[in-house]
Amino acid sequence: MNNHRQNQRPPARSRRPHVPHTERIFVKVNTLFDQTGMVMPQSIIWKDGRIFPIGKVEDFRLASTLEPGRTGDCYTVIIKGERKYLVLSTD
Repeated sequence: MNNHRQNQRPPARSRRPHVPHTERIFVKVNTLFDQTGMVMPQSIIWKDGRIFPIGKVEDFRLASTLEPGRTGDCYTVIIKGERKYLVLSTD
């Protein structure tokens, strides 16, 4: 009996990295402004009124670096131990 077929590897899968699906949800954000005008998000307010404090702002960059055609600012923040992205859209 020929075992050639049994020993063949399955076709190679795509090597693209896994990108989780993100859902855009609009929320209110409590912010502070420093003396230079820099915006510092402090907490988000969910639709039902719950307030989630922002534990840390990890990164700030222009939103256009994340999504072509978008304008605004993107903040990478930690809320309840999870990384979240807040986008202040100017378009």
